[in-house]
Amino acid sequence: MFKIFSLSLIAFTALSFSSAQASELSINPGLWKTTTTTSNSLLDQTQTSTTEECVTETSFNPEEMTEELGECEVIRNDISGNTLTFGMACSAEGNEVTVNGEYTAEDDTGHGTMDMNMSMQGMQMEINMRWTSERIGDC
Repeated sequence: MFKIFSLSLIAFTALSFSSAQASELSINPGLWKTTTTTSNSLLDQTQTSTTEECVTETSFNPEEMTEELGECEVIRNDISGNTLTFGMACSAEGNEVTVNGEYTAEDDTGHGTMDMNMSMQGMQMEINMRWTSERIGDC
């Protein structure tokens, strides 16, 4: 199976960018609190969780994620102002996944979405994630 939930790393790495440089985002390192609301069409349920993570990176390039997810390729990686819009397509052993999302940062806060559509072994599933984040201090 794909490492699909690894794609949620986008939430934690993109949540703190402050300005765009080419296809890379500058990141405001620090301690970030992120609330994620996830809905899953297969289980017909919504779940909310809050995490805190120390972000130490100073930049992020979404294409680097696909190196860890060998079956995936970036199909969209656009930065406009303080918004990153991204898309990925993954395919392996007859399983298909498409990912589309967007994240907007405003100083020490941010919000975004990510929608995953999966076709695995004849089953269709959609997972939708919504994030709100806040930089709460230094690590």
